[in-house]
Amino acid sequence: MANNAFEDGIKSGNYDSVILMCGGSASGKTEYINTQLLNRNVIIVDSTLSYIDSITIKLQKIKNKMKIVVIFIRPASLLSCFTIFLNRKRLFHYSHFVRTHSGARQVFLHILENFTDIECKYFISELSSFEDLLKGSKVGFLEVDLTRQEMVQAILNSQISQEEINKIIEPFI
Repeated sequence: MANNAFEDGIKSGNYDSVILMCGGSASGKTEYINTQLLNRNVIIVDSTLSYIDSITIKLQKIKNKMKIVVIFIRPASLLSCFTIFLNRKRLFHYSHFVRTHSGARQVFLHILENFTDIECKYFISELSSFEDLLKGSKVGFLEVDLTRQEMVQAILNSQISQEEINKIIEPFI
């Protein structure tokens, strides 16, 4: 949802809550929306949420106006995810993939630690191969059922720098 439409939706009072999707490019966020969140009276922001400053401002704007749920999608395999990223119709430089996968993990950790009143959910996406996706296979989602403190620790342990992601995908660039 574009920023103006998002702000209009918040002001309207016509929605029960806002769901902020968080995760790197091609991690399965849109597929999750299309399979799990249809027909709900909510505002859905389908974004990578990879910048701490911008999400902090957004959360502070809406925090006292409606319920917020942040859904973090982390791919089980960065390489499978990168293959899908490379074969999308929407073409971005591979640095976008690197930045969003590193940044989204940092942002989700920031939300977990600094916005304790916001509901957070954590899913791991099981991405099929690109060929399987072309044949119509769907992405599977495994909800990681942890206490908030356990989730903080899990996300802390799953942090990955842009340099580390570059090393993983370098043979495929």
